[in-house]
Amino acid sequence: MAYDIETTKQPLKFPDQQIDQVMMISYMIDGQGYLITNRDIVSEDIDDFEYTPKDGYDGPFTVFNMPDEEATIRHFFEHIRTAQPTVMATFNGDFFDFPFLCARAMVYGIDMYTETGFAKDNEEEFKSNACAHMDCFRWVKRDSYLPQGSQGLKAVTTAKLGYNPIELDPELMTPYAQEQPQILAQYSVSDAVATYYLYMKYVHPFIFSLCNIIPLRPDDVLRKGSGTLCETLLMVRRCCQPVPHISYATRRLKHTVQVSLCRTNTRKRMVRSTMVIYLHRRHTSAATSRPWRLVCSVPTSRHTSRSCPRRANR
Repeated sequence: MAYDIETTKQPLKFPDQQIDQVMMISYMIDGQGYLITNRDIVSEDIDDFEYTPKDGYDGPFTVFNMPDEEATIRHFFEHIRTAQPTVMATFNGDFFDFPFLCARAMVYGIDMYTETGFAKDNEEEFKSNACAHMDCFRWVKRDSYLPQGSQGLKAVTTAKLGYNPIELDPELMTPYAQEQPQILAQYSVSDAVATYYLYMKYVHPFIFSLCNIIPLRPDDVLRKGSGTLCETLLMVRRCCQPVPHISYATRRLKHTVQVSLCRTNTRKRMVRSTMVIYLHRRHTSAATSRPWRLVCSVPTSRHTSRSCPRRANR
């Protein structure tokens, strides 16, 4: 399941959770799209329609026209309980969609955790014990290799999905809810379609493939840094290997390492040195075992005609 919300806003300001409202919620479940509209903001009913920006990215949408914001939020939460998704995909949902939806639900006395199971944890991220929250924006920042200025949903859709999504100036969204609600509805579902297919094509196979070798939840595999994932994988590999049997019998290990030291003197003569390393370990008991003793024998060479005979420099 992937969802996206559209909210009202004051001119030249970011949406405020205290005074602005949710006017549209678009989401897709297993390829079927749904749109919930807030008729208190949207001027007219929206009929069912289809948004298919490219072959293979089908988007048939069923529309529910609700009388106000409270009914819009309640219908969305009810559909989540009915569908019981195992994965919830968003784009920057940790810092916009979920916090805004949670705050607006609290205005009407609706507890999002009781209704859907999602709540904010100690890391300011929205997670659930029954459903994985896959914020595709986290994958874009860490694994998409896109430049910093091309990590928005529209730019990612163009680069990864290969089509140009619908663009709409944020300052026109609230006026379009009254003047051109059909265009606003198409813009709203375009974000849900892009998020859904971005997750299905890139995020899902990548993250859950890593979950096969890294013993972490999908939420953590998506959000942890690359260094943390590498350390976890190394610890897993080390724990899976059997403990090697150490024999205390007398042994002598000899390793020869040839190090080619290329030096050029005034006559452009080459000097080759050989380093021989002997590692000795004496036979002792386990209680009185001694560490390895390293003896190095490195013959030195001089840049003279005796130690460095003339060679063809080829």
